Amino acid sequence: MVVERLQLENFRNISYADVQLDPHINVFLGKNAQGKTNFIEAIWLFSALKSFRAVKETDFIRFGEEKASAILSFKAFERSQTAKMEFFKEKKKELTLNGAPLEKMSQMVGNFCAVLFSPVHLQLITEGPAGRRRFLDLALCQLSSRYLTLLTEYNRILRQRNAALKLYGGNLQKLKGLLEVWDLRLAQCGAKVMEIRSRYIKDLQQQACEIHRQLSSQKEELTLRYVSVCENVGEEEDIASVLEKRLKQKLEEQVRFGITPAGPHRDELDVRLNGRAAKLYASQGQQRSAVLSLKLAEGDLAGRKIGESPVYLLDDVMSELDETRRSFILEKLCGRQVLITCCDDRAVDSARVCSFGVENGIFSKNL
Repeated sequence: MVVERLQLENFRNISYADVQLDPHINVFLGKNAQGKTNFIEAIWLFSALKSFRAVKETDFIRFGEEKASAILSFKAFERSQTAKMEFFKEKKKELTLNGAPLEKMSQMVGNFCAVLFSPVHLQLITEGPAGRRRFLDLALCQLSSRYLTLLTEYNRILRQRNAALKLYGGNLQKLKGLLEVWDLRLAQCGAKVMEIRSRYIKDLQQQACEIHRQLSSQKEELTLRYVSVCENVGEEEDIASVLEKRLKQKLEEQVRFGITPAGPHRDELDVRLNGRAAKLYASQGQQRSAVLSLKLAEGDLAGRKIGESPVYLLDDVMSELDETRRSFILEKLCGRQVLITCCDDRAVDSARVCSFGVENGIFSKNL
C-alpha cells in the first residue's frame, strides 16, 4: 500500500499543498509548528477516520475559512484509488471513495491502512490502562468495520447506563428496571469486543515477542496478556453471562460513583519483560524498545490481515530514539512506504530518502 499524492486545502495551517510521495522513505524537515504533523494527521484520517489529537472536526478548518479538504491518492491491491474528505463548519464531514459518497465512515475501513508512531506512544507503557486500550481499539478499528461498529455501540450503551446511574440513583426500583435491559445489551456487545481483543492480543504477542528478541539481541522476552474480569472464560456466551452478573453487583456503590464497574472499558493490556511488569521494572530504554516492538508488530498484523503492508507514519519520534533503534526501524521497514517528520536530517540517513522542507504550511522537495 502506497500513498502516491496528498492534496490539502485550508487544512489546519496549510493553505494549499500538493505533494507527490516516493514509494519508499519520505522525510519532512522543518521547525516545530510548520505543518509537518498536520500533513501526517491528514493521511491518518483516511485510515483511523479520526485524529490522533483531541480535536473537534472544525479544528481542521484553517482560521477564517468555511471548509477544508484532503484528497488522498493511493495504490492498494494493485489499483490506484482516490479518497476525499471534506470538513465544514456547520455540518459533519463528508467522505468519498473513487468519486462515490460513503454513507458511513466505516465503509472506508480496509481500503487504506496506516500505522502511526508518535511521541505519545513512547509513553504507552508508563501511562494508565486507558492509553493501552486506545492502542488496541485504534489498531482493531482500522482492520474491522465490525469491531468499529461493536465498539461504537458499546460506548453508546455505556454512556446511557452511566447517565441513568446518576439520574435515577435515588430511585433504585426504577433504576433496576432500566438496567435490566441495558445490562443485557451491554454484556452481549461487551463480550464480543472482549473476544476480538483477546484474539488480537494473542497474535500481537507472537509477532511482538519475535521482534523484541531481535531488538534486544535475544536478551529480553516480551509477553502480553489481556486482563479482564472474563479473561479465563472460554466461550463468547459465557463471557456475556459473567459480565452481566458483574454488572448487577454492588449497585449502591455504582450509584455513588456513577460508573459501570466491569466491561471492555475497564480492561487492561499487561506488558511484561522477562516476566516482570514493564511499567514498574523496565528502564526507559527497555520501555521504548517494548513500545517499538508493539508498533512494528501492529503493522505486521495489519499487513497480514489486509494482504498488503500498511503505510508507516513516524511523527517526530526518530530524534527521541537512539541510533540502534532508529537503524532497526528503517531496516525492519525496508521495502515499505514510510513517512517521517523531524526537525533536522540527523535522525535519518539523508542519502536513502526523499526529503521535503516544510515552512509555514508550504512544502518543497529538497533536491
